[in-house]
Amino acid sequence: QVTFTLAAVTTGAPMPAEEDRVQILTAPGTVSFGTIALTKADKDQTYEYTITETATNFPNGWSHTGPVTATVVVSDNGAGELTADVTYSPANKTITNSYSTKGDITFSGKKELKNRKLQDKEFTFELYITGEDFELTDGQEPIQTKQNAEDGTYSFEKIDYDGSDLNKNADGYYVETKKYYKIIEKIPTGDEKDPSVTYTNKEYNITATLTDNGKGKIEVVADPSETTY
Repeated sequence: QVTFTLAAVTTGAPMPAEEDRVQILTAPGTVSFGTIALTKADKDQTYEYTITETATNFPNGWSHTGPVTATVVVSDNGAGELTADVTYSPANKTITNSYSTKGDITFSGKKELKNRKLQDKEFTFELYITGEDFELTDGQEPIQTKQNAEDGTYSFEKIDYDGSDLNKNADGYYVETKKYYKIIEKIPTGDEKDPSVTYTNKEYNITATLTDNGKGKIEVVADPSETTY
């Protein structure tokens, strides 16, 4: 339910009956306020009004444009009648509601080294964006690269999502969307490679499922869980 209110900006501007100054919509549509009666005192006057929207039950994520400004110029048409020329800003007299949503995820894990103490920044981990098949293209670069801490833990930077990351259905509404990632341990080469260490070729293929909750938040669920790599 959305409420639209007509208010006078110009002091002393004529107004419709009080009960006609507020209109309520329960679905997208148009509103019309009550008739404003003009008198001889209004001749050659210019009045400005605003139309504003308020909503008491919009969940998080919703916003609206506005207000709409109406400028009324009153004149005599030469036949003893008053006419009112109304211009609106914006010209289409439209207040538009919009919805935005956002979410994020952070991938992290822990490296284990057997038979000796793990050193800080000894291993490097790469995060890639992939398709559903989790295949990397030739020469593909990682979106993030991180190294382990002394306790073996590592964490990539937070990945942010917004509405542009979600698919839409035929009605233009957000639907569940999947994103695909891969985490691998970068195998050193040349002098950087420790001959006493057996490196792993294990890859973690991750499916992140994004779901808009309708309240301005994208809920993100990773499979496997985002802290288990």
